[in-house]
Amino acid sequence: MYWKLPAAFVLALVVSSPTWSAGYGDPCNNERECPISTGRTKAYCYPGPTGGSYCLHGDFNCAIQGRPGVTWGYTHDARDQVCTCVTGQGWSCKRK
Repeated sequence: MYWKLPAAFVLALVVSSPTWSAGYGDPCNNERECPISTGRTKAYCYPGPTGGSYCLHGDFNCAIQGRPGVTWGYTHDARDQVCTCVTGQGWSCKRK
């Protein structure tokens, strides 16, 4: 059984379909800006403490997976290293 949909309805579906949008802390592909649609706040793609790049909220200093970001002095215990978000440098990691 086939349904005939009005052309205007089909066009509305196509026009209103959301485009892909990352969230803060989501992986990004080393683009300068992340495609986040949250108004005026920008998001940037920066390296995380254990590899990979993540969308960083403009109010934070270092990118990390699953969070909008962290501020200077935050310490992340990862696998075989401890990483600290260092002022003016970003992540600084040392082996345990």
